[in-house]
Amino acid sequence: MPNELDDLSRPLELPQGTVAFDRDARFFVTHRQRADRLREECRVVRLVPDELLHPAPPCDFVLRRGNLRVSELLADGREVARAVLQAGAVCQVREGAPAGVGDDGGSPLYSLGNTVFMALGETEIWYLPAGSLDAH
Repeated sequence: MPNELDDLSRPLELPQGTVAFDRDARFFVTHRQRADRLREECRVVRLVPDELLHPAPPCDFVLRRGNLRVSELLADGREVARAVLQAGAVCQVREGAPAGVGDDGGSPLYSLGNTVFMALGETEIWYLPAGSLDAH
């Protein structure tokens, strides 16, 4: 998992891909048995307050503990907070568009290169193989 020091040593290029999230998923409440099964295949990542998260596509992740601010960087230089995700929120990061999201009324899609994820306090993320949350 890249960190902020890694960012300083590489050329400035935006990651390609899209991200979609469901802030109201309540995954650990609504899918308790499935969460127990996914625990076996997840990679746990712990973030300290104000640490940035750089998910590399393709992957799915679930916010296990804490809060994660999702901001979008606009072309005119502004940064707009799109959501504050809480425990149980789910995200899909893909090189293209995740299945079942976008213009059809599903979750909104954001460009991965223009999206910033920042931990608001101590946070725990469960990284899962891409597609693990498709049936969610």
